[in-house]
Amino acid sequence: LTALSACQVTPTSSNIRLQPERGAFSPAEWTSIPAQVVDYQAADGTPLKGWYWAGWQTGAPLIMYLHGPSGHLGYSAQYLRYIIQEGHPVFIPEYRGFGPNDGQASMASMQEDALGAFNTAQAMARGSGNIILMTHSTGSQSAATILEQFPRQVRALTAC
Repeated sequence: LTALSACQVTPTSSNIRLQPERGAFSPAEWTSIPAQVVDYQAADGTPLKGWYWAGWQTGAPLIMYLHGPSGHLGYSAQYLRYIIQEGHPVFIPEYRGFGPNDGQASMASMQEDALGAFNTAQAMARGSGNIILMTHSTGSQSAATILEQFPRQVRALTAC
């Protein structure tokens, strides 16, 4: 890990209220640059979907964005639209119980889902250790789980 930036630290997850929004959203509803819908599995084998923009920046690290306890990946695409427009590769995984994914969301399942997404991100990244984790709110807890298991595969972490 070569960089760390933090905007918010969530002290405990016991008081977090999850507010997922459900629906089969299309990337085209949220950004003008076409995205690929990616099927992947959580660490426990639960099937999930996310969005991926391959980008065109040669050698650019893959940015994996983990959102917080509400909404869905469409909002995440809006937050990252300028990064996507600049040609950086971006992967926005979605948690179970959010967006198009079945299941019941919990803080524990969000971490399982993020671990599975990170395995998928490693296959997308252009080289080992070429992933930047960007997080919002409780996505930071999932990032901490990833860093604990894959400390050398993450180039940087930024958390807001």
